[in-house]
Amino acid sequence: MAFDANAFNQATNFLNNLNNVQKHEILTVSSLQQVKDFVMNRGDSYLLLDPNADLLYVKELDTIGKSTIRIFSITECTQQYLDNSTPATVSKADYDKLLKRLERLENNRGGKNDTSESKSEQLELFK
Repeated sequence: MAFDANAFNQATNFLNNLNNVQKHEILTVSSLQQVKDFVMNRGDSYLLLDPNADLLYVKELDTIGKSTIRIFSITECTQQYLDNSTPATVSKADYDKLLKRLERLENNRGGKNDTSESKSEQLELFK
């Protein structure tokens, strides 16, 4: 039997590719049962996506072999949702308005409670 160098190189490349498989990729599944049956090593965690049910599973296996599965629902964020979300910044006018409210609150708590102040002015402090 002759030595086949080409077959040896192919086998070596195949084994090297097996060792270089990236862990922690997003894998697709089609059911919760498939997630439960998904085999993994201790200490690993995987993100498993079920695109048909719009579900996302996070399966983790701790160092003693106990697995946990967390399930998340996937919803699309529309532009309207993004427009109505809380802004990450505050305008200068809103900041100045807040400072004035805080100053008025500090003045009222600092012993300068003016009894002539109307209820509407007091309520305005908390708007």
